[in-house]
Amino acid sequence: MGKASDKEGKSTAKKSVGKEIQAARRALGLTQEQLAGHFEVDEMTISRWERDTFLPQAIGAIRLALECLRLQRLLDTNDILSSLDQRRAELDAFSARLKKERAKFEKSTRK
Repeated sequence: MGKASDKEGKSTAKKSVGKEIQAARRALGLTQEQLAGHFEVDEMTISRWERDTFLPQAIGAIRLALECLRLQRLLDTNDILSSLDQRRAELDAFSARLKKERAKFEKSTRK
């Protein structure tokens, strides 16, 4: 009885880890090949993990690495947004200068 429940527990853990890896990879917008590159493993290894063929040896390390990838994606997004905000401020300032120059020009052509 104990052995059967142990096998079921391992099977459930195995499936949840595989699905967790797959869900994280998809949420990050990565292919199996790209994720394999981050982990320095073969693409087939990622496929096997996701299909629950076998578990990674260091599940905690995989989870931590996935969280790091999520954090990096978030930081990259913040950098992009920050850059866009800066560019918008520059364009607003340029637009204001153009308006002033246009007003000056129109005033000088009316004379």
